[in-house]
Amino acid sequence: MFIAGCGDSNPPSELPPELSFREQLRQVIAGESDSIEVSDRTVSPAELQLLSRATQLQRIRLDQTPLADPAAAVLGALPELQFVNLPQADITDAGLAEIAKLPQLTQLRIGSPHLTDAGIAALRDNPSLRFLHLLQTPLTDAALEHIAEINSLESFYLDQTNITEPGLAKLIERRPQLHVHFDDSHLPGQEH
Repeated sequence: MFIAGCGDSNPPSELPPELSFREQLRQVIAGESDSIEVSDRTVSPAELQLLSRATQLQRIRLDQTPLADPAAAVLGALPELQFVNLPQADITDAGLAEIAKLPQLTQLRIGSPHLTDAGIAALRDNPSLRFLHLLQTPLTDAALEHIAEINSLESFYLDQTNITEPGLAKLIERRPQLHVHFDDSHLPGQEH
């Protein structure tokens, strides 16, 4: 039995119109911003290659973009990047390994139908990763062996995977201080 999650019940406030990817990129390159957020449209592969010029980028969110391995390699080379949110990615384990190289990666939210249990192992060696959210992936309980070894991890969310509640119970046995959220719910004993 699951308990309702950590969701915010307040409706979102009215936001200003979204700037284009290229305008946000220009602002990052000029030092006027450290973030790129594109929620309303897809960013093309050619545009994603331009990210290599955004060396001061700290946050990226691309909601509708099926980011593939070549763009993941570009992201993995950005030394300041800390927050990566790619819910509709199309990366493989090789792309995830590139993102896992980020020296300051603090939060990763990623969905891709091509990630495997073995590929999650790339995240084990990142000492700065504190928050991980995996969604819409074919991962199974075998991935949890790798998740348990991410010593810096404080919070683990997963949605629409093949991971089971018994598998998560074993993870919590190994990592009792890890905050776990499973398909929008807490596991029993994880309510706080």
